[in-house]
Amino acid sequence: MSTATFTVLEFFHELILQGKLNIFDFYNTLLRISDGPGVTDFMNHYNDLSRIMRQWQHVMSLKRAGHGHDPAGIEATSAGSLVIECAACPHPGRNLPDGWETTTRNSMYLYTLYLSMDTNFQLPLKNHHLRDIELAPGWSFFVEESAFQAVIAESGERNKGSTCQVKHDPIVRANVHNKDG
Repeated sequence: MSTATFTVLEFFHELILQGKLNIFDFYNTLLRISDGPGVTDFMNHYNDLSRIMRQWQHVMSLKRAGHGHDPAGIEATSAGSLVIECAACPHPGRNLPDGWETTTRNSMYLYTLYLSMDTNFQLPLKNHHLRDIELAPGWSFFVEESAFQAVIAESGERNKGSTCQVKHDPIVRANVHNKDG
């Protein structure tokens, strides 16, 4: 068991935001600062730091959403209530000018919400046999797992065959099954 100070957690959080640093490199940097030559045999607390950081980020998201002191407890958090709305997306009454609905057709793009989606859900995932504990079930951007699995079960088996008639090499290779492995 190990601990980390808020100063370390806040510092790492800033490094994530500014430097795109991962926790593995941060942990090893802390080890080098503590023992540059590497002569001390430290216990490996990488998994502890990873768990602590994940829990701290969860608590901070609850705090920022105003659920830190909810009398009903964090269990009363409703689905989607930890999501932060995009300030750049058009919200009538907040960031759109009066009369935006009557703008000319040539200027309507200024007030249009553009959404995109990456739907490449066919990649095979490796099962690392990790027990991943859901800290915020459906409270943020991911749906609650049992509800998601129910929708998947209802949808039935999918046809995985391609309907694409293009002879583009990556598409052809993606549809050819590897018989060796």
